[in-house]
Amino acid sequence: MMDTVVVDSSVAIKWFVVEPYAVEAHSVLEAYQAGTLTLLAPDLLYAEVGNIVWKKHRFQGLAAEDAEEVLAAFRLVTFMVTSCAALLEEAYRLAVTHQRTVYDAMYLALSLREQLSLGHCRRAHSQCVRGNISPDYLGGQLAATHNSRLTKACRRRLTASAPLPLSAAPEAQR
Repeated sequence: MMDTVVVDSSVAIKWFVVEPYAVEAHSVLEAYQAGTLTLLAPDLLYAEVGNIVWKKHRFQGLAAEDAEEVLAAFRLVTFMVTSCAALLEEAYRLAVTHQRTVYDAMYLALSLREQLSLGHCRRAHSQCVRGNISPDYLGGQLAATHNSRLTKACRRRLTASAPLPLSAAPEAQR
């Protein structure tokens, strides 16, 4: 039986750049590549990852070529995508109730809807987690990203030698 997890941008970006807790984030990617994990996300994930890469290029010195490489590699990962429109009302209620942004609540709403684990990185505890949704998630903020160096291991994993579970096919829609 294949496990399924909702992944947010604070985990996904760590697959491509050197940051604290990238090793833990890589365990999610490795399980996906091994075919033992299905990744879900709201369609917001693409804009968030794009924005993180843009910030790293604009403000943290990530070379334009590396930024484009990150985006191309990210597009190779297949997510089961849910429209933010389908999550909006629940995400808004969660955001108001727990004083989080609607952006962050989108991931939580999807996790709750699908009764799944949420993979995220919490700034408050500076750790990657992959487990059941807890009050800690609601009380903490999703991690900001810092370092702007691509991980060489990710470059190798997500380029020509990528395992079969990765495909350049468009993301699955739900």
